[in-house]
Amino acid sequence: MDSLTHVFLLVPIGLHNFFGWSPESVYGVFVKGAVVSYIEDALVVGIALPVGIPLLIALRKLSAFRSLP
Repeated sequence: MDSLTHVFLLVPIGLHNFFGWSPESVYGVFVKGAVVSYIEDALVVGIALPVGIPLLIALRKLSAFRSLP
């Protein structure tokens, strides 16, 4: 589940009751979501560095991007 679903739908409007989830299971969903969020962050950094740096270097070699700071 998306973190926005957790924060704005699951508890505030009682969506967890619709699914029949107990407070303990809602807690488990929040904890799993937090762990997955950190994994996603690590993946983004791990992919952005090896892909982004060579891309920026290649763009700086183009004449249209040379004047940028």
